[in-house]
Amino acid sequence: MRVKLSLAVLSSLVLCCLCLASARAQSGKTVPPPTPLPFVPPPPVPPQTARLVEDTAAPVGWKRYEFKYGEGDTMSVFFPKAPTESVEKTEVTNGAYSIVHILSAETPAGVYLAGYLELIAPSNIKITPAAKEIIFNGFWKNFSSGMQQQLEKMGIQAKLTSAEPRKVVAAGREAQEQDFNVGNVTGRYRVVAGERTLYMMVTLGFGEGSAKERDIFVESLRLAAAR
Repeated sequence: MRVKLSLAVLSSLVLCCLCLASARAQSGKTVPPPTPLPFVPPPPVPPQTARLVEDTAAPVGWKRYEFKYGEGDTMSVFFPKAPTESVEKTEVTNGAYSIVHILSAETPAGVYLAGYLELIAPSNIKITPAAKEIIFNGFWKNFSSGMQQQLEKMGIQAKLTSAEPRKVVAAGREAQEQDFNVGNVTGRYRVVAGERTLYMMVTLGFGEGSAKERDIFVESLRLAAAR
């Protein structure tokens, strides 16, 4: 039995692969992380409603929503409607855990996901410039390979292809961005690294209007430093 490739199917795959890629990129490995040292993390923050904020620059039909978790910065983006949220906690390595919050919304032309990853560790671990490069490279490698494997498992005959990654400035910070295609679906992801937090954006779209919506979403990213 073959499953038809659709935005709904790809959206579910992206949610799964974002969580997997985030955890493995934090560990700096492409294999499952080793058994963590004894460490009891604080309970994960439960799903919460993203807060709607006034933004007169928002395009017609789009509104700005903001959200913040733990010690990370406040992240805000445009969504075409109120986003839904999913949360997943994953063991990383050496007693560290990651908690990934994914907020998503869709239109007839595309799916839009914003991710917020918290790194919780027994010591004051920070993402150094060297670690940032490992995370950037590892994130895409795990995300793309995980999605291709899941497509094959589901019997979907579609190959994931991608352009070269590029460094960009997002919300005034260094980020990595990548364009990719899965069949007739076009996608883009962007990752920004903070000291102990990753901020991620992924778009999927096809048909007329998807490129315009993609740019509205991706370029709307704002990060306000925690006080």
